[in-house]
Amino acid sequence: MAPRGKDKEVIWLAQCLLDGIGASLLSRLAGTESPLGAYVWPEWGDPGPDAAEAARVRVAYDVWKMLAPRRGDDWVVEWLMTPNPVVGRRPADAIAADDFAGVLQAAQFVRDGDALDDPDEDEEYEEEL
Repeated sequence: MAPRGKDKEVIWLAQCLLDGIGASLLSRLAGTESPLGAYVWPEWGDPGPDAAEAARVRVAYDVWKMLAPRRGDDWVVEWLMTPNPVVGRRPADAIAADDFAGVLQAAQFVRDGDALDDPDEDEEYEEEL
């Protein structure tokens, strides 16, 4: 159980991300001082994320939630660490710098593109013909 005063929702989101993308990348995205900073947030002696770290975790979770169900966790990690033309840099660097709009837009482009390529949709369309 997290101590009073900690943002329990953000800690829960961070725990989901720890399983999905790992502690090092999550800590980098959140901008924590330690490479394992996000890993210790639930512990009693740790103060938990500050407001800026919490905002970054929320955006990282939104991106992961958009992309991981279709592409998998490893693909999301690679996407976050690869320079992206929509973002103008690596999405991980943009999140760490509080530049969220481009990252969310790029992730939405991927998600929307995946929906267009949905094989189940193709089968439904062929049945209609």
